[in-house]
Amino acid sequence: MHFETSWIVFVKEMVTVLAVTPVILILILSGRYRLPALKWVLYIFTGGILCELIGVRLHVEAFALIGIVISVPLIQSANFVFSSLLGRMFLKEKISRRCLAAMLILIVSMIFLTFGPQSALQQLTWKLIFVGLGAVVAGLMYSIHIVFLRFTSESKQMPVTLIMVQVTAIGATIFGVEIWYTHGWDGFYRSIPLEAWGWALFSGFTNMIGFCFQILGLRYTIVARAQMISVAQIVFVTILGILYFAEPTNFFVWLGIAMTISGILLVSFPEKGERLGNTSTA
Repeated sequence: MHFETSWIVFVKEMVTVLAVTPVILILILSGRYRLPALKWVLYIFTGGILCELIGVRLHVEAFALIGIVISVPLIQSANFVFSSLLGRMFLKEKISRRCLAAMLILIVSMIFLTFGPQSALQQLTWKLIFVGLGAVVAGLMYSIHIVFLRFTSESKQMPVTLIMVQVTAIGATIFGVEIWYTHGWDGFYRSIPLEAWGWALFSGFTNMIGFCFQILGLRYTIVARAQMISVAQIVFVTILGILYFAEPTNFFVWLGIAMTISGILLVSFPEKGERLGNTSTA
C-alpha cells in the first residue's frame, strides 16, 4: 500500500479518536459513564480487526486498481449479501417479502454498476479479477463487522462513543504502525500538501458522523435493512467517480443507479404493523 493511502486512512481514523476520546474521559471522571463487560469489548475488537486489517486494506487496493465506480458496487454487494445471510443465521433476523424484493432489485443494480463501464470489460485481466475477488473479501469482512456492531448495539451494553473510539483506534494503530515501520517518525510529519490535509480531515469528520449514525441505526433495525439503505453510497460514489475522476459510464451504469434508488425507497419505510425497534421482521 502506498504511503499516501496509509497516511490518509491514519488521519481519517485519528479524527474520531481525538474528537471522541476527551468526551469519554470527561464522562468517566464525572461518574456518568458505565464501562461495559469485557465480552462486549472483545466483540467489537474482533470485528474491528477484521474490518481494518483486512477489509480496509483490500478496499483501498481495489480503489487504486479498478476504480471506485467498479470496486464500490463489488464491495457493497458482497457486504449486503453476506450481512443479510449472517444476520439471518446468527441473529435470527427474519426478512419480509418486500425486503427480499428490494434485495433482488439491488443485486441486479449492482450487476449493472459492476459491468456497465465498457472500458472496464475491455481491460479485464487475471490481476483485475483477483483484485475484484479481494473487493468481495473486503465486503465479507465488513459484513462480519456489521453483525458484531448490530449484536452489541442492540444490547445497549456498550456506549456508542466507546464503540466509535475502539474501532477507529484499531485502524489508526494498524496504519500508524505501518507508516512508522516503512518511513519512521518522519512519515507522520513529512511535507503533505495543505489540500491533502483538508481532504483527509474532512473525510475523517464525515466518517465520524456517519459511523455514529450507523451504530445508532443498528439498534433499531435489522442488518439486511440497514445494509440496503447504506447501499445509497453506491449512487453518490458512482456520480462523484464519473464527475470528478472521469471514470467510464454508459446506459447500464445509469440504469443501475436508478434501480438502486428504487430499492432503497422500497425498503426505507416501515411496513404496515411494524414499529421502530421491532426487529423480528423486516
